[in-house]
Amino acid sequence: MNDLQEIFKRSKDEVDFVKIRRDCPKAWDKLMEWVSFKFGTWLLPMMTDRILANSKDGINQRDLYDFFDAKGVYISLACNNEWDNPQPIGFMGEIFSALGECLYTPSDDEFTSRTLAESAAFEKAFSILETTLSTTPNKQ
Repeated sequence: MNDLQEIFKRSKDEVDFVKIRRDCPKAWDKLMEWVSFKFGTWLLPMMTDRILANSKDGINQRDLYDFFDAKGVYISLACNNEWDNPQPIGFMGEIFSALGECLYTPSDDEFTSRTLAESAAFEKAFSILETTLSTTPNKQ
């Protein structure tokens, strides 16, 4: 199965790791270092294939919080609802630095589920990490 077939096969509530590898190579390398540390160097080739395919045997998407925390990029999800209705009407993800500086707040990006908002926030966090790594030499 080629990359395009894999993208169409995957669910929209999953991080697009094929796109991350293509568009954020430095951040991808940092993720692979983290995966290698977490699972062992000898499993890295197999884990890379599983991650790109969004296999359930790859990394748990929630583990990405630990990865980004270690890089000083903090993702926070928020639920929007009306004051008189406790049911959520949308979800969004914000991204902060270790110093509490807001790195990203979506303008109109509200999602119908937490997992959609989470996946979008992770993809944006990879982009932010890529920019940081590209502009700061020897950044973790």
